[in-house]
Amino acid sequence: MNKPDWYRRTEGKLYAFPSILPAIAHLEAQVQLLSCNMAPPKAAVYDRIGPPSTGEKLTEPERFADTRIEKIGKKEAQIALKRAEKAAIEAAMRRLGEEERELVEKWYFLNWKFSRPDKKIWLELRICRAEFYFRKKEVVEKIAYWLGEMTEEGEQRSGKETIL
Repeated sequence: MNKPDWYRRTEGKLYAFPSILPAIAHLEAQVQLLSCNMAPPKAAVYDRIGPPSTGEKLTEPERFADTRIEKIGKKEAQIALKRAEKAAIEAAMRRLGEEERELVEKWYFLNWKFSRPDKKIWLELRICRAEFYFRKKEVVEKIAYWLGEMTEEGEQRSGKETIL
């Protein structure tokens, strides 16, 4: 059975959630490296503001400064996106019931799925295999709706919607 795109995207976000903080730390370290000693001697202290000093041609320090500023901007945008994603998933988790939250944490965050889920999650939640997968599907649908991955009717959100 093929899963809809919104379901796969939502599951991907849930599986990636435990690694968001290390990813943010890594991106922040990259920004730190870019903003300190990663410059040629003449460009190490030069940040270009305004138009190029020599008309259309950029000097080597100006090219380096532009490149560095662009890379730092991209990394900071990635950090902001990761933080927003983390906050959205945490908000969705707070809206879940205790049993639903436990199911998501064990299946997606703690990776119990890889070590005999029938002996762990199903028994701990005191439900059968079919009920577990039914509940998991319902929980992922709720989270997908809260994250904006699908509409209320269960349809996939299209990227071609117009904003008025």
